[in-house]
Amino acid sequence: MPAPSKLNDKQWWDVEKRISEGESMRALAKEYKVTEGAIRHRVNTHLKPILALAKQLADAELAKEALSIITQVKVRSLADELKSISVHLTGAARLGAMTSHKLAELANIQVNLIDEENPMASEDAMKSVSALSRMSNDSSQIAISLINANKDQMNKLSNPDEKEVKSINDFYAEHSNAQSSTT
Repeated sequence: MPAPSKLNDKQWWDVEKRISEGESMRALAKEYKVTEGAIRHRVNTHLKPILALAKQLADAELAKEALSIITQVKVRSLADELKSISVHLTGAARLGAMTSHKLAELANIQVNLIDEENPMASEDAMKSVSALSRMSNDSSQIAISLINANKDQMNKLSNPDEKEVKSINDFYAEHSNAQSSTT
């Protein structure tokens, strides 16, 4: 377990802000009486993803501002629709995970009905376990897919030197390709 930070949240916020404005880590480490390594770790784990996302937002806003007003309205409407889809998919994932959990519980109850000495005498219970387990696994797929997509996106934000997602189309294209290759 890492040692508690010598700086409070407000101090870290100030350090991150000043680094993003170009101040040196060494100078800030001296000023706050922490190691340069501690600041570097904080920057790598907290500030880099924030800066990468801020750059993406700024790029998107500049690209949007270059469009005609009517096209900007269409872009905003599409973005709102995509957010709505994300909210609904998240809800579906949550419900699917809950369903998966309940089906797994039911499968576990059926497992307890199997005669261990003569399992073939418990054929109905084994069929129930198999069917419930299969349905449980199927119910969890939306949640698992969203977790994997989120993990991939967080990795990209954490490693901005790697290929960045250039647009929302790139993001959905990558994940639809991944989905089609797994099915």
